[in-house]
Amino acid sequence: MSSLVVFNEHTSANLFHNITLENIKRLVPDCIVYDRAYQENLDYFVKNKDNRLYEGVLDFCTENKIENLHILYLTSPELLLAEISYRYFNGKAFNTKITFVMDWRIIEISKARQKVMSDLLRYPCINKMFIFSSMGEKSKYLGSYDSDLFDYSKKIVRFYVPIYADVKPYPMDEARKEYDLPQDRFILLFFGAMNYGKGIDLLCEAMKEVDDNVLLFIVSGEGRLNFEAPEELFKQRNIRWLKRNPPNEELSRIFGVADIVALPYRSTYKNCGSSVLVQACQANKNVIMPNITPFKETINNHKLGILFEADNVKSLTEVINFVAPMRSRYTGEYCKYYIDKIQSWETYVEAIF
Repeated sequence: MSSLVVFNEHTSANLFHNITLENIKRLVPDCIVYDRAYQENLDYFVKNKDNRLYEGVLDFCTENKIENLHILYLTSPELLLAEISYRYFNGKAFNTKITFVMDWRIIEISKARQKVMSDLLRYPCINKMFIFSSMGEKSKYLGSYDSDLFDYSKKIVRFYVPIYADVKPYPMDEARKEYDLPQDRFILLFFGAMNYGKGIDLLCEAMKEVDDNVLLFIVSGEGRLNFEAPEELFKQRNIRWLKRNPPNEELSRIFGVADIVALPYRSTYKNCGSSVLVQACQANKNVIMPNITPFKETINNHKLGILFEADNVKSLTEVINFVAPMRSRYTGEYCKYYIDKIQSWETYVEAIF
């Protein structure tokens, strides 16, 4: 029996889950992936946030004397806390060491959630909580509850947002030719999911007032827009939308078209990481990002681009018009130094133990 069980509750394709699992299985081939194959009703429990979500995997670990349980991403800490507290209350100490991943943003969402996480971390069976942030080991807890625990606990391990794909610098003229984009325009790239929090509508609104030479290239599957936005926003003369999700092998060419990468996140993304920021840096592309933690610290400390006032279309427009005439200045020369700080997947998997 393996010493490691990996709990994979995710029921659809997910970049972080898939790549994390791939790397864990590569480095720990005999690990047990506890998913639908082990528990037929797991999909139902996940969909309905059933109180029994973690019961099955904890029972499995107890019955098989599993040494380590890693939860790919802890989506329902309240339910895990209830399971663990009941076992201790009932006189059944849980001996498996538990590690899991969370974001500061999800922890800080309410004071009640902060209290739950504080209580959870105090149980002996909770071994490590991994935080992935654009600030790496300097990531900050911005909540108001039990700040000493969240700032200094040795159970909290801070990592940089990992590298998901092998993105490399690519000749701009060749990339633009492939996607039939003009060679002489200043091109902004928006790449990835068009969630409300990622501010694609703010960026499109800004495009109404930018200089004539600016073009926005959006690369995202049509189904990745998760809110209702006016259709005419995306039909402006200075916007091109490639409506598909390219494979990783194409990302170097996608990023190659850009003078700068736009990440117009709303302030709700405070204390969240960004995989697109990492990919932009891999491609030696500077970025436009909001002035919220952790992006303001990351961009300023590593000279990765320029900031705008979060949620402010006027500020975003002004920043775009400021950088557009100076395209030769934004060469991404410092991006490599940021990428060099990111820990390897091997380091992450080793830390689980």
